[in-house]
Amino acid sequence: MQRLPLLPVLLAYIAGILLQTFLLQLVFRWTYLLIAGTGLLLILVLLFKAKRLAQYSRLNLGMLLVLICFLGVLNTAFNDVRSDARWLGRQPEQYTHLVLRLSAKPEEKARTFLLPAEVTSGLRAGSWLPLKGKIKVYVYKSDSIPGLIKGDRLLVPARLVPITHNNNPGAFNFAQQLQRSGIYFQVFLSRDQLTVLPAARRQTTTLRARLLGQLDTYIREPVTRSLTRATLFNEADDMDTQMQQDYANTGISHIIAISGMHVNMLFALFMLPLLWLKDRRRLWLKYLMVVPFVWLYISLCNYPPSAVRAAIGFTLITFTIILKRPQDNIHLLCINALILLIAEPMLLFHIGVQLSFLAVLSIFIFYPPIKKWYGSKYIVLNLLWDTVAVSLAVQVLVFPLVLYYFHQFPVWFLVANCFAALFSVLQMGIAVLLMLAGTLQLATVAAFLGEVLVLLTTHFNRFINWLNLYSPDLSRMIPLDTLDFWLLLLMIVLLAVFWLQKHLWALYAGLIAVFTFLLNLLLQDITAARQDRVIVYAGTRQSAVEHIKGKFSVLLIDSLTDNSFKYAIQPARLKYRVKDGKTLPLQNTYWRLPGCSILFLYNADSLPDAKVDYLVLSKNAVAGADEVLGRLQPRQVILDGSFGRAASLRCAAALEQQGFRVHNTQTDGAWWYTEK
Repeated sequence: MQRLPLLPVLLAYIAGILLQTFLLQLVFRWTYLLIAGTGLLLILVLLFKAKRLAQYSRLNLGMLLVLICFLGVLNTAFNDVRSDARWLGRQPEQYTHLVLRLSAKPEEKARTFLLPAEVTSGLRAGSWLPLKGKIKVYVYKSDSIPGLIKGDRLLVPARLVPITHNNNPGAFNFAQQLQRSGIYFQVFLSRDQLTVLPAARRQTTTLRARLLGQLDTYIREPVTRSLTRATLFNEADDMDTQMQQDYANTGISHIIAISGMHVNMLFALFMLPLLWLKDRRRLWLKYLMVVPFVWLYISLCNYPPSAVRAAIGFTLITFTIILKRPQDNIHLLCINALILLIAEPMLLFHIGVQLSFLAVLSIFIFYPPIKKWYGSKYIVLNLLWDTVAVSLAVQVLVFPLVLYYFHQFPVWFLVANCFAALFSVLQMGIAVLLMLAGTLQLATVAAFLGEVLVLLTTHFNRFINWLNLYSPDLSRMIPLDTLDFWLLLLMIVLLAVFWLQKHLWALYAGLIAVFTFLLNLLLQDITAARQDRVIVYAGTRQSAVEHIKGKFSVLLIDSLTDNSFKYAIQPARLKYRVKDGKTLPLQNTYWRLPGCSILFLYNADSLPDAKVDYLVLSKNAVAGADEVLGRLQPRQVILDGSFGRAASLRCAAALEQQGFRVHNTQTDGAWWYTEK
């Protein structure tokens, strides 16, 4: 409490965010009660401070933390777009047309163009009313689409479709992630339904655009150009997919995300001209001169949360130096987190923010003791050991979260991070010089620096690709659910407390956590060995049905794309501990499970002469399905992922009219049956 007085405040505020997010969910009668309760508590706290009850410090502290928790609830509720009276989700069916403003440039997808947009007004009963809210507009591809830029205004039909989770087993809930960013609806349009409204486009070129233009002009090779744009300006749309995967598998994805490493390198670059200022009493002047440039750089990167965290941290350090206050890194990190979460409470659930704060916290705690393991009289060896020590310290608290979200552990992270640190310094320095030379119209110098950057990046990527090729398969596809994650993190924290503080109770508790963790894995493995289930996947744009028996699976699918495997098939196999399987082409298939029978109908031929409880219907079999349905009379019909949205709605309506229960994977998500 004396060292970290803001830690309980931060925890109480986070508790308020979680309370509002998972329990209250914008039930406004509770919000009003909390407002009244907060005011009452504030009055009581003031009275207690002024009266005799001030001697009850624990009571005062408890009331203060409850007050802060309530403030967390209120701030989270009022930052939620659904609390705004102008939110487009209030009676959206009453609007016929919407006016949008593009919030980013269009993104090309496999079958559509994605237009991120903000709704500004809607047409209801002949009147245009102001609206607020973000939506995703998907325009089906055609021969041409107008050249749209950020800020353009569009008129579209108000065909809002709620964004829902596909419910594929084990899959990441992208719908929930979007909702926490304020995006609840999407629109699917053809090209002729999109009207671009006239608007005066600004002809001015921003500093960001000019700097990106210098990179585009003088870096000829596309992979190097896209990587430089991503690592310097958070412009990752054009990055090579294989390169991104190689970086993730080897544990160096952090060099792409703008973070504290970039801010530190920027600080070092700006310190070079100030090396002559060696008086430590003038150290505050160096920091004060660099702070504006740090925030300018963050603005050029469009304020990514992890970079904002780093900029706030740098600013706080500057204040402590100017005010000559003692620096406690963990306390400053608590202040940093509190500032960030007050500005945007939903950043608590942002994966990049979680990884960023855990990485910094892990460095603060574990880097000093790890650094003491080795020392040398040679500067180069000490610099190399510093890089290794930082890499080891980061992984202590970060790797459980990496396993939980990405289900892989980069075994080459030490080697890759040593080379990545050197590469990042060289890349940033060369790129800054290139942009400076280009701005000064020194074309020959800029072109030469561009060639050097291409040569450096090409050899670095080849090395990382080589490491990825020789990564053992055991480092990937690691199953870890929520309970596993918390047990693993608890085990690490308790053993770390014993290592750093030598408390025996922490050792005993840590060993109990290790035993519980291993026992939980064993029970999950036993359950997986006895399972028998059928899954009909959603969101694959084709028929995809899998039978999992024990740790072996048979997948029925015509062509297994990378997206289908990554976002649908792989999460289910991780969740159910599938070790091996085979893929078969689509065909009529009958499964007899304990307690039920399931038929996948791909065509109307060679039907089983047996009872069918559940009929999985492919779009290919719709034409002859009436006779089959009349003969089999299943308890439920499941429309698989081969249906388009409109076709699935029509088919579901027709089947329900005939008296069948229908599960539509387009609207209801994936369907699965498991042995009871």
